[in-house]
Amino acid sequence: MDSQEVKEAAWEWRDEAMKQWRAFLKRWPIEKLPSLTLKEYTDSGNSKDYFCYWLEFGTKRIYGIAGGSAIKFGVYWSAEQNKYVTTKGQDPKQSFKKVKELIVNTAQAARQHDFSKLIELSKSTTHEVLLWKVAYLYQDINHPWLFPFGARNYFTRMFHKETSVAEGQKRLQEEIRGQDYWEFSERMQLLAEKRRPKTGATGNAIDDDLQIDNLNPEIYQALEILKYKKNAILVGAPGTGKTYSTKEIAVRLCLEGDAKYSDEINIEQEYQRLVHERRIRFTTFHPSMDYEDFIEGYKPVSDTDGEQSGGGVRYEVVSGIFQQCCLDAKVKEIDRAQGIRDNATVWKVSLKKAGPNEVRDYCLTHDVIRIGWDDFGEDPESVVSEGGYVPAPVTAFINKMQIGDLVVSCYSSTQTDAVGVIVSDYQWDDSLPEYKRLRHVKWLYRGKPIDVLSLNNQTSLTLSTVYKLQTTAAEVLNFLREKGVESSKPVDNKRLPYVLIIDEINRGNVAKIFGELITLIEVDKRDKGIGASGVSVVLPYSKKTFSIPDNLYILGTMNTADRSIGNIDYAVRRRFGFVQFYPHAVDSEDFDKELFFLVSRLFVENPEVDDKSELKPSQFLNPDYDFADVWLGQSYFFKTEDDDTRVRWQYDIRPILDEYIKDEVLFPSAREEIERIEHEYFKIKEQAEE
Repeated sequence: MDSQEVKEAAWEWRDEAMKQWRAFLKRWPIEKLPSLTLKEYTDSGNSKDYFCYWLEFGTKRIYGIAGGSAIKFGVYWSAEQNKYVTTKGQDPKQSFKKVKELIVNTAQAARQHDFSKLIELSKSTTHEVLLWKVAYLYQDINHPWLFPFGARNYFTRMFHKETSVAEGQKRLQEEIRGQDYWEFSERMQLLAEKRRPKTGATGNAIDDDLQIDNLNPEIYQALEILKYKKNAILVGAPGTGKTYSTKEIAVRLCLEGDAKYSDEINIEQEYQRLVHERRIRFTTFHPSMDYEDFIEGYKPVSDTDGEQSGGGVRYEVVSGIFQQCCLDAKVKEIDRAQGIRDNATVWKVSLKKAGPNEVRDYCLTHDVIRIGWDDFGEDPESVVSEGGYVPAPVTAFINKMQIGDLVVSCYSSTQTDAVGVIVSDYQWDDSLPEYKRLRHVKWLYRGKPIDVLSLNNQTSLTLSTVYKLQTTAAEVLNFLREKGVESSKPVDNKRLPYVLIIDEINRGNVAKIFGELITLIEVDKRDKGIGASGVSVVLPYSKKTFSIPDNLYILGTMNTADRSIGNIDYAVRRRFGFVQFYPHAVDSEDFDKELFFLVSRLFVENPEVDDKSELKPSQFLNPDYDFADVWLGQSYFFKTEDDDTRVRWQYDIRPILDEYIKDEVLFPSAREEIERIEHEYFKIKEQAEE
């Protein structure tokens, strides 16, 4: 920007910022601070009119502190946990007492232009973000002297050295020298942005106002891309931690809100929990992967229960992993509370016969399902032991059905009048005159018969008493909603985040695998729930109307060094955001930093620099290749309990380097350098060990 553009941008910013600033001071005058209550500070309800909300969002245009953990405020109300959360589990009232004292003292020091007092307060508190935002807001609004930067790395980039917020504020006060406050602040902001390290192929920058010091930049960037685009691909050379990072990204996506950026998360523990809940799925693309595997297709299914065809094998439409993820993602939290188990089976049940009858009436009023074959007795296994035959529906009813499965009552060949969740094991009720076999259910719907052909692949229901339907619990629940027949309990419209991880996404033909759904993964085409549905298609096999929910995130990885595969085409590429992963040294006793830098210089001249924009390709690298695509990542240089660097060199590192020379990624001159590394480096290591 030239000086005139800076001036115009500064004054536009000033006008917007001053509106928020004045509104804040009107709502929270400095005189009110000593009497501030815990509820006014955090709000334990659903209001947005509380102090911390104003700090984080109501004055965001002045300078933002949004994002990161809410623990930066010392104490906050967690709606998810339904309680106050504090640092290290301290008493909320005591924590708030200390925080309020900090706020009052900070505001008074800022109003009195007492910079020394602010520095003193900053050294004695762990809530530095809170302190500097409060100080900024309570300085003299007509004569501001503090600057709208509360993150250390803003100042570090401005001055090209590690700089604290206090040091940065002091230096800016010295450098302003009578310049216009807003124009000067605008130029400093632009300078910090200009010196921001490059963060990947998308060009998306990290907002340093977010206090995420413990979050890797690539992970944060991926979270931001997924937030707005729903689809992202981690790209990089082998060993750069792409697949490893998918766990953390997926977990943080699923945790929502402030917890997303918390540094107290046990990633592995949360990952396993979320996988168990089917909120995170993992798959790998490969050259033989196709639409039928990923979306849906005909598959042979054993019919050993004899539920429909009397035994043998039948072909039915089976959902692929992506369709399953989409269906699961549409299930709301209230549905899980209904007692539906993971991977629930959906059963068709005939209550005596089609249409109204006394057994059906009893079942709907007493919350049970009942079937007959009373002649076989309470325990049909005794008949089998004597060489007899037990009908498949009886076996399915007793042994196959599980608590948490769904049942669909057959009213006619095309209609159901009730859908419920099984809540008990098999029982025999001898007090009943007939149809003595029963299971208790919780009816989610009972009432006017509704058409179910669309739910059952346009296939009519048969007369067989009990058999599995070709659908899933998620499909049934969404079917009911689409029909406008919600369960009797109020339904929360909140959808939880779900994540599908696709490793090696470029090893498959992405456009072919997604088929017609490649368009539907775009944000503006996603299904946003009842009353706000996005674009839908009719699937070719099941003939079901299908859409992709907006709470399903697609996270892929792409090994840029794999030259055995084709590139992702532009139609696919524009629907994903890309995050570049670079190799980097790791501060760990198990990491061989010396060898990492020696090998890295085969690809870049200056691997030690932190700013990736300053990296320069090595003389050994063929200019037809980008070093970011082939540079060996840090995972190759870790030692384990069972090997050392020599083993990694012999079986992992050296073979790849030799292959790079063979494929002309590295010039032949690199071979001499590789030999030098092998002989000199390991010789020195051996001598040191002796």
